[in-house]
Amino acid sequence: MLRRGAGSAERQSVVRDFFRWWSGELVGALPVLLRRKARLGASLLWLDCGSSRIVVRRIVKGQINEVASIDATAMDAAAKRLAFDAAVAKLPGKRYGLLLSPEKTLRRALTLPLAVRENLRQVLRFEIDRYTPYRADDVYFDYSAPVPDAASKMLALNLLVLPRAVATEMLSCSQEIGVVPE
Repeated sequence: MLRRGAGSAERQSVVRDFFRWWSGELVGALPVLLRRKARLGASLLWLDCGSSRIVVRRIVKGQINEVASIDATAMDAAAKRLAFDAAVAKLPGKRYGLLLSPEKTLRRALTLPLAVRENLRQVLRFEIDRYTPYRADDVYFDYSAPVPDAASKMLALNLLVLPRAVATEMLSCSQEIGVVPE
């Protein structure tokens, strides 16, 4: 409790602590998946990490905002790390995710026979070279939740493909700057 004549700083501290507790209780009442999604996007700093440029972004109110950028051209690993540490020194939160920009990925809308639903991942792996310019061993891939159409007996989905070379470059860059993405 606040004592009579408490200073402004003490009142602010009590109010801040109350709202921190209260918002934690509200978040605790959300379903687990919504809690994870809300925490993950807002609390992470998102890295778009490459050999020539390192960009740090944050999601604020649904918008992706650039908060730091480093021209890493002609920098060795030590210089990249020093530049990165200086760029993010005053940013709150030091949890990172890797941001896959659309230029680095391939996205394809597919319609497949409904019969492949049970083995969809295996079918996509086997036929990835038909839908993309890559071999299955050269990419990581995932797909959106398939939407079945019983009338046409077809399955609609979005295929997202990331070349392994791009993933390797991003992970190497994050290691050079001392970041372990979540």
